[in-house]
Amino acid sequence: MIEGVRLLRTALAVSDLNRSVAFYRHFGFEERARTQVGEAAIIAVLGLAGEPNRLQLTQPLGSTPPPAGGSYLVVEVSDLDAALHELTRSSIEPMLIPPPDNEHGTRTAVFRDPDGHGVELMQRTRRGAA
Repeated sequence: MIEGVRLLRTALAVSDLNRSVAFYRHFGFEERARTQVGEAAIIAVLGLAGEPNRLQLTQPLGSTPPPAGGSYLVVEVSDLDAALHELTRSSIEPMLIPPPDNEHGTRTAVFRDPDGHGVELMQRTRRGAA
């Protein structure tokens, strides 16, 4: 079992970001941040009052529809290297390990669960990151 795990957010791929944000507002979510990721997507981060966990809604840009399996969990770990070692010992291999210490001050590794849903492990490398 991986030590120091904390659920950070659930991410959902959506076809219309504004419509989805409006929908989740009915459940008490408020939009906390919105950012464009290059030419690929726009991301909105929502949260409930007093709650640290977030809902991330991602709308791909252009004519590309939301990807199948575009929903995933983001889980914070205190030591990504130890988590990777533990998972690979259990024959769970990452599908993607981006370069270490990206511009967001995090290190990540992405896995797929048995049904194809993504699980992103994230370690903060700078205070206040992510």
